[in-house]
Amino acid sequence: IIVPSNYFKKLLLSVENLSEHKIFVSPSGGVDSEKFYKNKILVDEKVLIYCSRFDQDKGWDDFIYSIRNLINDNIKIKAKMIGYGKETSDVLKLIKKNSLENFIELYENISQLEISNFYSSGYVFVFPTRRLAESLGLVALESMSCGLPVVASNIGAIADYVIPNENGFLYTAGDVNELSVLLKKILEIDNYSYEYLSDNARKMALKYKDEYVKKEFVDKMKSIFIGENNE
Repeated sequence: IIVPSNYFKKLLLSVENLSEHKIFVSPSGGVDSEKFYKNKILVDEKVLIYCSRFDQDKGWDDFIYSIRNLINDNIKIKAKMIGYGKETSDVLKLIKKNSLENFIELYENISQLEISNFYSSGYVFVFPTRRLAESLGLVALESMSCGLPVVASNIGAIADYVIPNENGFLYTAGDVNELSVLLKKILEIDNYSYEYLSDNARKMALKYKDEYVKKEFVDKMKSIFIGENNE
């Protein structure tokens, strides 16, 4: 049985009478570290990045509310939201309702190369999902490969790779106030502390490098089928 994360492996073991060696973790094809690479220059304007679908429980509304809170605290930021989905019109309405048109830029139908450029221009990646069954969160790992620390909800597989105070921060899913506090914290740290988080984010992403993931997957399949043939 192939699952995308250790979180799913533990979940499966808790509900099914399975042997642990029957479950193989393969993280969704891995991260293309040559396409998503660290090319960051610290600038005065700090950009928060959201990249996910605009669908129920992906937390896009929590992201918008957190931006509102930061603006109300007179923190100078910009935000970029990259995505699409059936709730896109709701995203636009909430941005307008909170008078954030000058602070949040919305992008749809962006290629992977363009997304990589967006990450490189960003300061923090925000992953505010509220979905209990968040299988991996490849977008977060791709942003980390570009050197972005991640502030994410402590849910699903995210805690497998977001390590608080090492490469980002975790907060209680759906708690906008806690999210806002952590974003303010990371926005106000010194450059040395930020680079520490950024470097560690890249190092963690490299553990999910696509060539390693693919090799492990192929080796696992060979071991299964060669073993069967020998029998």
